[in-house]
Amino acid sequence: MEGLKISFDASFWLFAILCLVTNWQLYLTFLTCLVLHELGHVLVAKSRFYTFCELKFTMFGAVLYSKGNAKGFDAIAIALAGPFINLCLAIVCLALWWIAPATYVYLENFLYANLTLGLCNLIPCFPMDGGRVLLGILQLTNVKNQDKIVMVLAQAIALSLFFAFIVSLFFVPLYSLGLFAFFLMTSSFQQSPTLSFYSAGCLKGANLRGGMEKKTLVFNWNAKIYEVTKRLKNGFLYQIEVVNDHFQVVSRLDFNQLDSLLTTSNGSSTLKSLLKLT
Repeated sequence: MEGLKISFDASFWLFAILCLVTNWQLYLTFLTCLVLHELGHVLVAKSRFYTFCELKFTMFGAVLYSKGNAKGFDAIAIALAGPFINLCLAIVCLALWWIAPATYVYLENFLYANLTLGLCNLIPCFPMDGGRVLLGILQLTNVKNQDKIVMVLAQAIALSLFFAFIVSLFFVPLYSLGLFAFFLMTSSFQQSPTLSFYSAGCLKGANLRGGMEKKTLVFNWNAKIYEVTKRLKNGFLYQIEVVNDHFQVVSRLDFNQLDSLLTTSNGSSTLKSLLKLT
């Protein structure tokens, strides 16, 4: 996480002001749940050998930004990790209430904060985690115009929620719904639905003035990109040889080609599929 830039969206500060005016304890609880939510994303991303350069907090979560994108199963797993943590914590709260009812007064805000973060982020609307899951599914099915589909759906959901907020003004005003709808509208009309993670390259920060040792690694063509990155250490220039099941060399990559492959590829893809080997 070295060099990670942390920033805050305007919606985060709007929500902070609303909570501080109405219930500061709820705000502190929300921050705690938000950190746990992002920890889920980070742990799953790191387990698949992804890295990030910026963490931007928003009203209902945060976005991890980088130079490239996770795709398919990797994107789905990373996106679901945050809501999964929140919903598991909510279940733990309910279990504690059943075992020890006296804990209700201490855990009420914690339960509702986790439910809000977990369930709202599952809405299939970018930039929520559900929108990232939807985009990952569309990538796996090779549907055309994936970005456009996600953006149109996000805008439709945002407008529907804002209309529901307007209707609520004539009955019981739901200001939190209006704030949420405003956040979704501004995000869906301004941002592109990309998935903000990328595989770590092996040449980042390399300095050849003092000299570097060059190493060659050999991988079976069914090895996945994350298995390759696992073997790379700082301070070396790597080249790899790709062999088939009969130990015949079918491809060689110098360190420039390897770096390009690692920074543009899905961590769960195989060398065989990426290099189009037969």
